[in-house]
Amino acid sequence: MKLNPIKICIDNILLDPNNYRFHDLRSWKKVNSSRFHEPKIQEGTAKLLRDAVEFELSALKDSIRTNGFVQLEQIVVRPYEAAEGYYVVVEGNRRIAAIKWLLEDQESGVVTLEQHEIDEFTNLNVLLLDTNEAENINATEVIMAIRHVSGIKAWGAYQQARLI
Repeated sequence: MKLNPIKICIDNILLDPNNYRFHDLRSWKKVNSSRFHEPKIQEGTAKLLRDAVEFELSALKDSIRTNGFVQLEQIVVRPYEAAEGYYVVVEGNRRIAAIKWLLEDQESGVVTLEQHEIDEFTNLNVLLLDTNEAENINATEVIMAIRHVSGIKAWGAYQQARLI
């Protein structure tokens, strides 16, 4: 699997409305992939993330506002074939949605971000997964499986307490 680090404007990063996270929501409907870039599709996807309590998007947004955007776990995107210059989130839908929401709050005056924060949130360092390369044919599913199925092994209470 080959991932290339690049910097992308957040306006060119599309939330994935067909993200597996949504599949058990009653309000979710599958979206044709050629329409991901449409504003109403992106607004609906952001709304799904904001409204579902289990996604805790508000808490994530508040954490990013308080602590900055910690890039310990990279956001992964793939090229979007239906509109040149756009990318779809493979890994990091919640983080992208939270940052976009925070920037909306800045534009509407709900929060006041420092210029360096606006710059950091607007131009993101991400990993590009070129799904047209032979070695990356099934990489999207592999990345999601590693992250969400096997995941990071949580520490026990003792190890957590020792760190704190």
